[in-house]
Amino acid sequence: TEEGDTVLDPFAGSGTVGLVARRMGRRFVLIEKEAGYVDGIKARLSGKDVVDHIENTGDSVLDLFGE
Repeated sequence: TEEGDTVLDPFAGSGTVGLVARRMGRRFVLIEKEAGYVDGIKARLSGKDVVDHIENTGDSVLDLFGE
């Protein structure tokens, strides 16, 4: 892809494709049906790591990833 292109990840999981796309100047669309993963993706893409998210919200790692 070229800078500015849009990348689609229909199984976003932890959001790695979105994170890398952002770093490489691409736009991205992430699709994830599991709410726990969506929370983790939001935390990851907002610049917070999982430890900060857990400390600030009281969530457990299992809550973050829907287990």
